[in-house]
Amino acid sequence: MIVFGLVMALLLAGETLGWLASSLAPTAIAGLLCAALTVLLAAAGMLLMDRFILMPMRLREAALAGELRNRAEGRRQLRHDLRGALSPALLTVDRLLTDADPSIRRAGEMTLRAIERASALLSAGDDEGQEQP
Repeated sequence: MIVFGLVMALLLAGETLGWLASSLAPTAIAGLLCAALTVLLAAAGMLLMDRFILMPMRLREAALAGELRNRAEGRRQLRHDLRGALSPALLTVDRLLTDADPSIRRAGEMTLRAIERASALLSAGDDEGQEQP
């Protein structure tokens, strides 16, 4: 806010000095000096605004983008690890589904549905919307 006030003060100072110069010497040179001074002070104000407002904003934006990339990579790694942890359970379910005992096959089917739901949830959370290998 201070920088904005400084920029406005510079612009008003340029306009005021230009008005004084044009009222003291109403010539084309005074008008040219007024315009040059206004442009010079406006440029100084823009440099100050870039230095104190825009540059910190750009640095913060870059830091946030890096943090988002790190979080996305962490989520991808977590999904990969969870899928890896589900793999042995799927192998066990395959054995349960081929068992002769109907109650064991039902338990295998229930376990298979639970693993499939967990896998679907992991796939739904993919950042790219595609299932990861």
